[in-house]
Amino acid sequence: MSKWEHIAETTEVLSKGFNEIWDRKLRKDASVIVGDKWSQFILDSTNDLKEAQNHVEVGIDAKTNTLACIMKLPDTHPDSSDTGQPFSTFVMNRINIRGNQILDEVKNPYARELLTNQINSYKTQHAGQIAGYEASLVMDKRHNMAIENTEKLAKATYNNPQIYSQNRENALIAINSLDIDPMHKGKLARKAREEIAEAAANSVLASNPASILNHDVNYEWKKDLDFRSLARIENQARASVTYNINKNIREFNKLSEIHFKNILTRGKGIEGLEDKLSSLPTEAVLEFAAKEQMHINAYAVLERVKYSPLPAGKSELAKLTPNPEDENYEVQLKLYGLVATKINEQKNLAKADPALFVEKLFVDEIDEALPLPEKINKRLNLQTQKAIPVYLQKMLTNEEREGFASMLDSRDANIIRANLNNILGIESEYESLGHGIVEEILRDNKKLPVLTHFYIDANLYNRGNLKNDLARAMASNQAIGEMSNKDQEEIKERIDKHISLWRESILAGQTENAPEVLMMQAGLLELARFYQFDKHMSIKEATDTAINNLFEASYIAPYRDWNHGKFYVPRTIIKDKEIIELDEEKINYGLTKLRSDLIGDRIKYDKSTTFSKDHEPFPDELEKSLRGGTFRLSKDKKSVYYVYFGNKGEKPLMKSPEEILTWDLLDFNEILVPSSLPYLHPYGAI
Repeated sequence: MSKWEHIAETTEVLSKGFNEIWDRKLRKDASVIVGDKWSQFILDSTNDLKEAQNHVEVGIDAKTNTLACIMKLPDTHPDSSDTGQPFSTFVMNRINIRGNQILDEVKNPYARELLTNQINSYKTQHAGQIAGYEASLVMDKRHNMAIENTEKLAKATYNNPQIYSQNRENALIAINSLDIDPMHKGKLARKAREEIAEAAANSVLASNPASILNHDVNYEWKKDLDFRSLARIENQARASVTYNINKNIREFNKLSEIHFKNILTRGKGIEGLEDKLSSLPTEAVLEFAAKEQMHINAYAVLERVKYSPLPAGKSELAKLTPNPEDENYEVQLKLYGLVATKINEQKNLAKADPALFVEKLFVDEIDEALPLPEKINKRLNLQTQKAIPVYLQKMLTNEEREGFASMLDSRDANIIRANLNNILGIESEYESLGHGIVEEILRDNKKLPVLTHFYIDANLYNRGNLKNDLARAMASNQAIGEMSNKDQEEIKERIDKHISLWRESILAGQTENAPEVLMMQAGLLELARFYQFDKHMSIKEATDTAINNLFEASYIAPYRDWNHGKFYVPRTIIKDKEIIELDEEKINYGLTKLRSDLIGDRIKYDKSTTFSKDHEPFPDELEKSLRGGTFRLSKDKKSVYYVYFGNKGEKPLMKSPEEILTWDLLDFNEILVPSSLPYLHPYGAI
């Protein structure tokens, strides 16, 4: 063996030993390196997986159009460009990147080989886990979508219950496609059927609850509800139907109240209201029809009352007398009260302001724009139509009368005369209305000063001397002198003595005439004081002059010689612009003859209404009562009526149940008095 061969052999032996040593070292190093790099790989891969799981969503894959796990990375994420990439691809790419990075770092062949094997094994195993994870997510998503699908289909069914069957089928197909256990799948299917069925039921419940209770209408969804749910739905339908009926009734009742009020007011209700009756139960329709007819009847009564005499209101109202046994008794009672109130209001207004009463009642017949004379004529005609006695009729309303009275309320006689002439000049078709207006003002207005009142009256009846004296007294402003208390008492006593019989006559049975008595007393006192100071008369002379000029010029006292004393009537009456003076002898004879004829039962009148149950036996008590009777002057002082004294006080003879029997004083003024009068019985009978 040569030297070089020996050296080569030795080198080979050394090299082989060194390689063995190096190989052992590499293997030992590899065990350590693999553990370090493997743990780092696992840690990083796990973190990458967790990070990826935070940004994974199950959606529709654009390429496959199937449910898939898609990465949804925010714009700030380092891998934001991978958004939309499948989850498995993204995670596996991250594993590959991590594996390649580690393998690139490892130079030890044994470590590299081991890590390569482990990483490949891990990737194979992890790919299966990721696929399972994706499948789980997709299955969960599919499960949730199936549940959401049921909810959406239920909402769609509520909006359109007609497609219930189709929606139900779609929900069941989605649930049957789920990879879940049969028991769970059965529960979901049952729940889906119930939810969609309840949605359909609730939709019908909201739109047409009555159809649910109609057994002739078959709804498919009823088969998918258990008996408890179906019973609940039917109870709700029943409650809803009841509520809607009650609501419709309440709303209809509000309209019907207006309808009924309109009927009572103008005889015509709300047009088209009958169209709403179809939504009401039969009982409500019948009740409405009955109430409507009752209101129509009430309006008919009011219309008849409107055009009938006032006293007829009582008999017309009796036609609405409620029947306690009628089921609509309360409505009848209410209507009776309303009509009675209206009739009473009319009576009260007719009493307080007759002219205004007919204007309001016949508003369509009296135009506000009419001239006053035409208004007055219409008012008087309508008051006559309403059977308001002539002496209670008014030409003016209270407001108009106060306006005219204010024109005459002055201390200046010239102003009063000018305004008075203007009023007296009011005419209608050449018929004087002014005199009646002035008479009405004097009769009904007690606010005028005393001397002004009598000054107007003197102008009205053309009493010249008195008119001049009153004008001078007014011009003196009632301040012509102070009268002592003694003189004043003496004048009052003398006035009272002379007018006591007149006062008793005018107040008998008519206490409302008290202001007239007081005015006459005050007028006589003022005029007597004027005569005392202006004409320098004595107290007696001044008082007698005032009584003669003011009192005796206004009244005559016929019918003296009988047990009831004097009966006073006006000395003059105005008719058709003409002042007519009553003949005392004719009035006295006419009243005596009339009383005789009444007692002798030679004048017809309504005896049953007049006497009622006051007299039994009738004939004997009748003559006795009439002999004890007396005449009364009407409020307009143009006619008289006869009264007797019964159990309930003073009662007039009646022409009819609604009208007092009266006699015009001007008719007595036309009587021819016999040249020799027969003997007058102390009771007045001839």
